[in-house]
Amino acid sequence: TAPSRTGTNVDFNYTAQSNRVYRVKTSTNLTKWVTLRSVSNAVGNTLFRDTNTPPSSRFYRAVTP
Repeated sequence: TAPSRTGTNVDFNYTAQSNRVYRVKTSTNLTKWVTLRSVSNAVGNTLFRDTNTPPSSRFYRAVTP
């Protein structure tokens, strides 16, 4: 889903394969990506919350090796 911002938190849902580990990455320019956190996806649909996000634009993606 599209990210939603509440204060300094950004929340979004992503659907992926169950029982896989995903790396949620972030970027400010869609060129350089940095791993923010690894998330174990047990059920296929996962809520991700990024806390203390900067006020500038930030892009997200979830990838698995």
